[in-house]
Amino acid sequence: MTPIGTISPEDRRVHITPTISTILQFRALDFGMEHCQLQVVLPTSVASNTLSYKTCPGFIGKIADIKVDYGLTWSHNFTCATDEVITFELACSSSKNPGGECYVDWWQTKGQSNPAVFLTQHTSV
Repeated sequence: MTPIGTISPEDRRVHITPTISTILQFRALDFGMEHCQLQVVLPTSVASNTLSYKTCPGFIGKIADIKVDYGLTWSHNFTCATDEVITFELACSSSKNPGGECYVDWWQTKGQSNPAVFLTQHTSV
């Protein structure tokens, strides 16, 4: 995994339970690279914007339900504008998990691509 074209938060916690979600924000910076890809990568084994509920952007829509398990590599492609701030919420799915059992927790470290949630930009010209 090359760091070219990626935007990733420095050492951040990804923590999800039935009552806690994680908000991720990325800024699409590169001109001419308006094809973005959100990626979620998890290992095969154990291994600075202020945002609050009060200031979070409105919900536009659900991208996907993802079954989180070891070895997961998932991505979603979409268009993004130069200098656009893009926000995602990672949360437990009540429709896919009616029993309420849900727990995801890891520290994402800058420079390591696994485990991680990151945004990659690709050329659009």
